[in-house]
Amino acid sequence: MDHAPVAIRRFHVTDLSDFRVRVEGEEARHALRVLRLSVGDSVVLFDGAGAEAHGRIVTIGRDEFEAEVLDRRSRPVAQDCILILAVSPPKGERADWMIEKCAELGVSELIPLACERSQVRPGSGKLERWRRKVIAAAKQSQQITAMQIHEVRPLNDLTAHFAAHALVLYGDTTATGSPLVELLKESGILSSQPSERRRVLLLIGPEGGFTDHERKALASSGGRAFRLAESVLRTETAAIAAAAIWATSMLVKSSSGLTRSSQE
Repeated sequence: MDHAPVAIRRFHVTDLSDFRVRVEGEEARHALRVLRLSVGDSVVLFDGAGAEAHGRIVTIGRDEFEAEVLDRRSRPVAQDCILILAVSPPKGERADWMIEKCAELGVSELIPLACERSQVRPGSGKLERWRRKVIAAAKQSQQITAMQIHEVRPLNDLTAHFAAHALVLYGDTTATGSPLVELLKESGILSSQPSERRRVLLLIGPEGGFTDHERKALASSGGRAFRLAESVLRTETAAIAAAAIWATSMLVKSSSGLTRSSQE
């Protein structure tokens, strides 16, 4: 009887520059106590910033192991367009779920947003827990990069820096917003071939949405309103839906580019 190949386990490390890499802490404990890995077993190591390597465990300690790097390889990463989500965090486990799914869908950066109606302002402990969830999501989804979690930023701080982004969009629960996918198409982001990274900033407000004052500030600073559905979505649902639309759009963009290259 044929057996399915065993997946090589992935582990996050902070530095992949050496030929021998030490894995410590929770990553090592999971490998040794849960997965029961031993000397000679293969592993994949990644730093969340674009580096990845295939290695083999050569030594094991109580709460650590060392792996010999056998080869480093590059995997294609879409660098020309990146999505930054600025979201007013929902309460409790809903925020954890949002962080995990946005990370799986390839959001590059997430900024916890402080708005007039925000009810949650995450502290350092919660931000660190979210960062651990991001690493777990990157491992599960086999991504070479991990979503960056920023410190909390007030809305007026972001509006002052809209010019640094190629496109700024904000969720609007009123009837004035256009469909997100249409705005992405109209912007040229999906069809252009820029020579440098283009940053798209997408803002999603708290329950109840942005206030009239905030919407005016967003629009006057260069933001454009978008909608995701006819219904009014919860904050975490809107964030994940927007991330899914972006991920699909980037996949179509990448596929179109490959098709054009093969025809040339």
